[in-house]
Amino acid sequence: MISYQDSVSKGTPMPCSEEKWNELIDSPKVKNICKQIALLDTSAADYNERKQALKRRLPIIMPHAARFLHGRRVSADAVPSGLAMLDVDHVAEPRKWFESLNRETIIANHIYLIAITASGQGLRVIGARGTLHSSALAGTSPVSGEELESIEAAQMRMAEALGISEYDAVTKDLARASYVVPRDYILWMDNAGLLGEPIEFKSSNVQEFEEPQTLPKGEGVDSTLNHDPLTLNQLSSESYHSVPYAEIVKQLMATNGSMEPEVGERNTVYFGL
Repeated sequence: MISYQDSVSKGTPMPCSEEKWNELIDSPKVKNICKQIALLDTSAADYNERKQALKRRLPIIMPHAARFLHGRRVSADAVPSGLAMLDVDHVAEPRKWFESLNRETIIANHIYLIAITASGQGLRVIGARGTLHSSALAGTSPVSGEELESIEAAQMRMAEALGISEYDAVTKDLARASYVVPRDYILWMDNAGLLGEPIEFKSSNVQEFEEPQTLPKGEGVDSTLNHDPLTLNQLSSESYHSVPYAEIVKQLMATNGSMEPEVGERNTVYFGL
């Protein structure tokens, strides 16, 4: 079971039934918005702004959470769904890529959804987190109490199985959202696995992964930096290209209307820094 919400800024997160899921992916509104995004001029100076404005009108799903306590889309209130989402950017020909996949590999890894993203330039993969007999791995199975793969480990396993070498390594919090796309953007779907009760399976990948070893391009992530998080005092004395971090955060807050970022949005990472 996954959760859904009317949009990133409106509505209350709710468990997504199969009936609601079909209503979302068959919605004329969803289809029209994605069509508008596809017609945008990617070379225009305001392309990203216009694309984001359209995307924010779409409903969202939260694959990592079966439901949220207290009606808030925050990780602290999330009840894990037992699923993991893989976010892959910049895929030139997603339909052609999918046709090259071995269907047995998809089934064996309990992958329940493969869809083209709302931008039309990426892929969204959702599958189960396998149960492992290792105390080193995070997560507790909502089915049996057995430990699950961490979201990071499940992402890495699915990426390796599908031959994906680069993906968004920060897509791991329980409140992480994904924009709903129309049915014709969906390349593979198993409704029973995606929307039903979690199905326990044993993963053959028993290694411990603290962080994904494959990192995305252009995200400013340095895989050689494994030091402890900087303290506030350290941050106050650090700068980026001679600009103090405090000033960068101040400008980010001003740009965002002096409000905290919505939980689950990618810029949460920058505010966290």
